[in-house]
Amino acid sequence: MNHEHPRLIAVVSPKGGVGKTTVTANLALKLAASGQSVLVIDLDPQNALRLHLQLPFAEVGGHAVQTLNDEPWSAALCVSPCGVTVLPFGQLDDDAVDRFERRCQDQPAWLAQGLASLKLQPRTWVVIDTPPGSALQVRQLLPQVNALLCVLLPEVASLVTVATMERWLQTYCLGQPDFMLGAYLINAVSDADALETDVIEALKARVGPRLAPCTIRRSHVLRESFASAQPVSEYAPADPVNDDYRVLADWLVAHT
Repeated sequence: MNHEHPRLIAVVSPKGGVGKTTVTANLALKLAASGQSVLVIDLDPQNALRLHLQLPFAEVGGHAVQTLNDEPWSAALCVSPCGVTVLPFGQLDDDAVDRFERRCQDQPAWLAQGLASLKLQPRTWVVIDTPPGSALQVRQLLPQVNALLCVLLPEVASLVTVATMERWLQTYCLGQPDFMLGAYLINAVSDADALETDVIEALKARVGPRLAPCTIRRSHVLRESFASAQPVSEYAPADPVNDDYRVLADWLVAHT
């Protein structure tokens, strides 16, 4: 597909603990491995995405720091050893986080202006990790994205999560002229678990064509590769989870 403009993909979830940041990092790496130009942005105040992409633990800069200092976002861009460009959230104490959130509230265009200031090149894939739930930054982001990827776990609670996600899609995304794809990705799937299989079938019946054509299987090498500060494709290149992320990346490229 001819990408005349950057493509913004938001990775979201109404609840925490679903592996959203891990999905963001590995999806970005697979897009880069396929020859795409990739920028990864962290909107979560936990500022953890940088660690998944091998940035130094001591690195404290990020777009939130730049925003509070009225400085350009471009100065906080980092090139990861993995080969992707990263814009961390930045390390803020509680008081600074409060000031940042007030800035976002008072200046609703902060995000659009920050993205515009990066002067992204055409054909750039911008993969954005988000805080869980409907934080202000998430609600300001959603109308601007081209694709929305909601991460679910194969558990009964996900059936409730879907209702929130459908509301987000209807409220913020569907009808926007540049919005192309809203999809659900089931993460951390076991090879043989009858309850998980039942939940997945129920999700298929609930969301139909919005379900991504692949799931991400549960793999201990994801945790081990993170602990060893290596991409899973280097740490365990033969592990099947690499194929899961490759299929996901190829599907997104084909549909956005």
